[in-house]
Amino acid sequence: MIPKAAYDPENGSRKARFFPSARRAWLACLQGLSPRRILLPAYIGYTDKEGSGVLDPIDELKTPFSFYPVGTDLLANSDTIMHCLVREPDIDVVLLIHYFGWPGGDVSTIRSICDQMGVVLVEDCAHAFHWGQPDPSLGIRGDFALYSIHKYLATATGGLLHAVHQKEYPKAMVPEEQNIDPAVLDVLARADLDAIAGKRRENLARVLDELDDMDGLIPLRTEIPLVPQSMPVWVEGHKMREKLYFRMMERGVPATALYHRLHHSLERTLFPQSFEVSEHVLNLPIHQDMSADMIKYMFQEIRASLRELRK
Repeated sequence: MIPKAAYDPENGSRKARFFPSARRAWLACLQGLSPRRILLPAYIGYTDKEGSGVLDPIDELKTPFSFYPVGTDLLANSDTIMHCLVREPDIDVVLLIHYFGWPGGDVSTIRSICDQMGVVLVEDCAHAFHWGQPDPSLGIRGDFALYSIHKYLATATGGLLHAVHQKEYPKAMVPEEQNIDPAVLDVLARADLDAIAGKRRENLARVLDELDDMDGLIPLRTEIPLVPQSMPVWVEGHKMREKLYFRMMERGVPATALYHRLHHSLERTLFPQSFEVSEHVLNLPIHQDMSADMIKYMFQEIRASLRELRK
């Protein structure tokens, strides 16, 4: 019999499910994988209000974990990951975080290492919303990819788990009690994701131009990624990042410091570079609602703030 219309909703669809948040998507992923141990990058934040989006689900499941070091550019070293996997053969999952929208390392090489060692690779794309892009470069090599919709669009919630290389979506990872708010799906369905990504790249280019002749602020990365989340800058000087952050807030220029407080599981003696980044990095907004005039004003206020702080 020839069907009158399409009847299989999975035919031609990506193996993905929506969740209230990326945190819930990560929890479902872990519940489905049931790893003996997880390998995480040593740059994971914590706040009193929100906890830790990466480690709270792991703690909830009481899953053992280890850390691999990252450099001051927040890049994972492929050889280091291999060393960790050899040293701890009970590791079943490697998490690669693409901080602020930039690749978190050489994804292809890390993918090969995970294949060689029989380990699942999960790409954390909460900051790198390549979902819906015509030619994504992140979230396509891992076994699974996590996305945070509210970090990219004007919504308060929303997460996504993509089973990238699965023939069937694992049933254990399907959301049951909690699902995504339909209003978030409405915003996502109507969003021109390619245009939004283009606007963010345009804003990032403007910010990089402003930083070109600025003393005391150094871009953490200078290449422009497909979908940047924010512009991380290194603020030179002892406790100058903290002082600049509060001075900018007083002037009505919001910025963030991801992550100004690292999770208590991380030790400074073991991961000094992570703590160095945590104490110096400030994230400047470059989202799609930022205009050229706003960016110009932001840097006027940054320069004024720095002059005041250096007196």
